[in-house]
Amino acid sequence: MEPGCYLSYREGQTEAHPYWDIPLTDNSIGYKTEAEYVEELRERLAKAVKARLVADVPVGLFLSGGIDSGLVAAFATREKPELECFTVGFAESSFDESHQAREVALALGAKQHLMSFSTREMAGTLGKLPELLDEPLADASILPTYLLSTFAAQRVKVVLSGDGGDELFAGYPTYQAHRLVTYYDSLTAHSQNRSQNRCYAPFGVARKHHYELQGKTVPQGSGGFIGN
Repeated sequence: MEPGCYLSYREGQTEAHPYWDIPLTDNSIGYKTEAEYVEELRERLAKAVKARLVADVPVGLFLSGGIDSGLVAAFATREKPELECFTVGFAESSFDESHQAREVALALGAKQHLMSFSTREMAGTLGKLPELLDEPLADASILPTYLLSTFAAQRVKVVLSGDGGDELFAGYPTYQAHRLVTYYDSLTAHSQNRSQNRCYAPFGVARKHHYELQGKTVPQGSGGFIGN
């Protein structure tokens, strides 16, 4: 199926139909300056966050070290200066962003609650997931999210999060790494062998996913992969 299409089946025949496309010609997006777009984005974010803070129960925030939750926290603390934030930490330093989250919380004056988990603790929740999820989910982040939700539920009933904001704000370095590995693949085999130890490790996650998304087997002996 092509993006933005649906499939119909009638009398033994299938046919694809487009239901949406990006209107590049009918709706111009270049009538404002960059500064005006920045200001409009701030206004929209402030309005969206303020509306979701309205509740008759305690409201908190999931705060990671990323740009997405940091933006939500910045606008939320304008409305609720004593906002309670909840952060998950990991014993494995390559996964841990709690120190960045702590810096954000300190800068905004938010009250941060930190809970650290080990990979063994997260693996112990696997048996509970089928009864918690409405459908299969191939995203390992559900494990720390479940544990963090359980932790936050001790103090609040509602939480805001920045989930999904990375695609809009390019919050993680792996997005840049995905771009860089395409240049890496263009090197000759000789250059790859010589440069492997120098540039493989920093972009291990991106390169691993690069192979997996193309349905390829990760080369043997290609160390330097970090994370999953």
